[in-house]
Amino acid sequence: MAPSSPELIHWVRRGTRTVLLAQVASQIVSIGVLAIMLRLVEPAEYGLLGMILPAVMLPRMAALLGLSTAVLQRDLSSDQLAGLFWLNAVWGLVAAAVTAACGLWLSEAWDEPQLAPLCLALAGATLIAALGSQHQALLERKLLLGPLAGIRLLALACGGFAGIYTARRGAGVWALVAQQYAELLVLSVWVWLVEPWRPGWPKRGGEQAIGLVRFSTYYSLSQLAYYTAQNLDKILLPVLLGARAAPAVGLYSQAFSLMMRPALLLTSPLTGVMVAGLSQASHDRAAHAALVARFFHLVGVGLFPCAAGLLVVAPDVMVVLGGSQWQGAGGVLAALAPALFVQGMINVSMHVLAAAGKSGRLLVATVLLCLLLLPGTLAGFFLGRAYLGSSLGDEVRGATIGLAIGYTSVLVMVWFIPYLWFCLGSAGVRPWAVLRPLWPALRASLLMGLVVGGLTLFPAVQSLAPLPRLGLLVAAGAACYLLLAWREIAWWWHELVHLRDAPPAIP
Repeated sequence: MAPSSPELIHWVRRGTRTVLLAQVASQIVSIGVLAIMLRLVEPAEYGLLGMILPAVMLPRMAALLGLSTAVLQRDLSSDQLAGLFWLNAVWGLVAAAVTAACGLWLSEAWDEPQLAPLCLALAGATLIAALGSQHQALLERKLLLGPLAGIRLLALACGGFAGIYTARRGAGVWALVAQQYAELLVLSVWVWLVEPWRPGWPKRGGEQAIGLVRFSTYYSLSQLAYYTAQNLDKILLPVLLGARAAPAVGLYSQAFSLMMRPALLLTSPLTGVMVAGLSQASHDRAAHAALVARFFHLVGVGLFPCAAGLLVVAPDVMVVLGGSQWQGAGGVLAALAPALFVQGMINVSMHVLAAAGKSGRLLVATVLLCLLLLPGTLAGFFLGRAYLGSSLGDEVRGATIGLAIGYTSVLVMVWFIPYLWFCLGSAGVRPWAVLRPLWPALRASLLMGLVVGGLTLFPAVQSLAPLPRLGLLVAAGAACYLLLAWREIAWWWHELVHLRDAPPAIP
């Protein structure tokens, strides 16, 4: 029997807190590993991985994401679970074959011999991911979030150890491959140990199984389109720069990855909680609307200040984290910073539509985003090369920053509000009920950004080394945001940290 509205809200709140705290721990480990890896692996070697990453992730996402979401969204029989598991395995093999084949083409297209063996190696990682994805979804469906979070943290640490060990031994880009293999292998083995379900032989499915495959297909296609949109800038760089692409792709991809970290910190661990909770509340419109508003509010309070602050401190972040060889990524990170909160909101919107079973509409929206981003990023690239390149004295660097500006401009100025309105309306939620509570956090974040930006104009601050300057600016920004948005922060803290037996009210 489905829980009542207060019970459901309380249940989702506790699940959110568990996974968010686990994600904070994971991000601390991840940042530590990244800081070491950036000093051991050259930007050009990161660029080689960035050049093949779409060939790895696009087939993997197309094969796996939709089926896992179907497990999260619905109660399935053992026969249906077995059918989906074996379908996962088959599609994982297909995705691995596609990745391996793409390596041969990419190696010839970019005249880079290492791309073919890299694709072949990472194709095997896709199969490992396929064998563990359904057990992860089952653990999320059962809300065994603590054990799952512990497994993911262990896998992350093992992957980091493998990457650092092999990088110190001079493995270069292959250290990044070893890192992925170790993480996925530990993750897949441990979820099998913790989740007792085992697949039997598949049986013929009925109409419900066909409906699951149809839903998963739409969802996978929408995720595929979104990943393409999210990585269109990184796909275009090798095409536009040719033989000079590897260092630029390395700098750009790591700047983009750092920009996405706060968004992933808040949204990725909420995926299972959101889909399961919103699906449970699908027959109670009031509870459903309250949960949607709550998820957006949580993300907004956390991401608005991150975006405003990162815009100011981006150059120092790259130098402190990776050393002077990554200084060129600072301008790219600053250009991408305003897109941070939009990425988080888009992630939440996508899962709201998925929980409502509107995967077809999600697919249409994400394809439209690709069509908008293509001319926007191209315009940014060519304008950046012409104008920023001349002022910076580096045509490639100017084009790369221009590409980031084009990407951000489309997301923030053209896409965000219409897309959010469309998603909320499609899910039966009044947009203003979600957007209105976000204004206090947005206003406080903008004011905080102005204050921190003003501090950087003082000669005494400019004369500091990157690490103390970054510490000073982050501390000033945190204090300013705390002062300006203390009520929002108090609510956020109450929702995620403060333990009570009674379900909380949702503003």
